[in-house]
Amino acid sequence: MLLLALVLGAVAVGLVEPELRRGLRRGLRRTPARGPACRYGARPTGPGGGWTRGDRLRGARLGAAGCLACLAVACSAFWLDGRFPVRSARSSVTSFVGLLFFLLGMLALCASADALARAPFVSSPNSVAGFL
Repeated sequence: MLLLALVLGAVAVGLVEPELRRGLRRGLRRTPARGPACRYGARPTGPGGGWTRGDRLRGARLGAAGCLACLAVACSAFWLDGRFPVRSARSSVTSFVGLLFFLLGMLALCASADALARAPFVSSPNSVAGFL
């Protein structure tokens, strides 16, 4: 189980690390006026704030990393659940945490699949339709 968690962690780091480097190169582009109300996640970098193919693929990578992290926590919680007596408070709490993170992982998987499915259909910035 520990080996599985380490492998999933390494995959998640491999997926997120390029995004962290890109963010550090660009620096934080947040202004105090935008504050916490600004968007989070993959930001569109196309002309006029439009989504490009690379933005969609980056969103899919981030969603996959979130999915792997949530599923690793869920698997660990379910494994830990088996260590406690049935119908105990600890067993109930770990079951709830496992179920919660499993559902969050599936939600992240759906978001990643959506971004991946939309990536081929993004219009190119050089076309006329890309500016409308």
